[in-house]
Amino acid sequence: MAKRKYRLRRSGTLQVPVVIKTHSDWIDRDGNRQSEDKTSVTSVDVERATIYRGKGRWVYKRHPAGFTYRWREPSAYTRGHQVLDLTDSTSTLTWSSPTMGTEGTGRRTGPSVQILLNRGDWSEFMESRVDMRPTLTYNELAQHNVALRLKVKNAKVNLSVFAAEMKKTVNGLAKNFSDLVGIYRAVRHGNFAKAISFLKPKHYHKGFSSRDAAGRWLELQYGILPLMGDLKSGYDYIRENIDTLMTYSVSHNYKTTVPLHDMWSSLSGRCQAQGTRGVRTKVYYVIDNQALRDSARLGLINPLVLGWELIPYSFVVDWLVPVGNMLEALDATVGTQFVSGTQTRWCDVDFSGFTREDYTGKADWPYTEMTPLPFSGKIYSISREILLGYPMVLPYVKNPLSTGHLINAVALARNLFKR
Repeated sequence: MAKRKYRLRRSGTLQVPVVIKTHSDWIDRDGNRQSEDKTSVTSVDVERATIYRGKGRWVYKRHPAGFTYRWREPSAYTRGHQVLDLTDSTSTLTWSSPTMGTEGTGRRTGPSVQILLNRGDWSEFMESRVDMRPTLTYNELAQHNVALRLKVKNAKVNLSVFAAEMKKTVNGLAKNFSDLVGIYRAVRHGNFAKAISFLKPKHYHKGFSSRDAAGRWLELQYGILPLMGDLKSGYDYIRENIDTLMTYSVSHNYKTTVPLHDMWSSLSGRCQAQGTRGVRTKVYYVIDNQALRDSARLGLINPLVLGWELIPYSFVVDWLVPVGNMLEALDATVGTQFVSGTQTRWCDVDFSGFTREDYTGKADWPYTEMTPLPFSGKIYSISREILLGYPMVLPYVKNPLSTGHLINAVALARNLFKR
């Protein structure tokens, strides 16, 4: 769908003035030809926005390995826009007054001026017209949550937050290692003055500011040699515990199409809408117990999964209600510790329709005979909330008529009749 440049940068409603012109010609009961022209200016709501953005903050987290690290919590936000495109057009009317015994024609020039942003039932896309938070059905959200937890169970390393948060420390170690290399190269080339310059006390070597030989000796003993030991022991520790020091992240996307359907329909007009909606969830976690996690991956701590697979024709039930996936998702997070996460919902909607409007001052002119005034518009909304834990496992029903299901059905039927 085409992107739009929205004008509102804060929550509110944008109004624009529109000019409406009407022209009427008729013959009165005395046979005299009459005409009338009217011009009016009306303010029309053409864009409504709900914009909110929170602020993430830095917090300290306790790692299962025993150290504390800084973590930036994600921020929650909502950004929704509903825009109406006013199409300039002309509508005409041929009328016959049952009370006055007169007949004639009318013409109205200008865009539709009904308050279209306030009409219709938009619950297929948004929970509320006020905050424009996109909506999902229970079944869609439950299916999405199970898929995400299964990704946690089988996740690969994505990002080492430990290494990222230790960036300053690593930079410091690298700088000191560079000094050691500089000393070695200077001595090898006989440049002792340059070698001594590398041994000068640094700002991070507190307490060793002496310029005499004793000061340099203390710096070597308590600064450089311990550094070499730290580099070796740090490397060994990270190499041996790389899995438990990593912070993992997994995400899952769910998208569905909302078919064209009526938002409202009456003699005075009609509005139809279609579009897409979806959700993306991302979670961050660390390994709390590697042995327990490996056992969960191998299916050693969840006998329910094995028991279900041993039930005859359990795959038939899984065809409609994926019990196997839900049972497997129950222990998907065993051996892990939740750090943080976000869930982002979105919807992208195109709507269009037409309206018919009365002519001002001619109450007995039937609006049903007017030619329609077209309009179109768009709704785009995205909302992110912060998760405090892993999404829950909830039962859901799969679509038995999906393309994948139909292909599997044909394959199963073919194998069955072969026997």
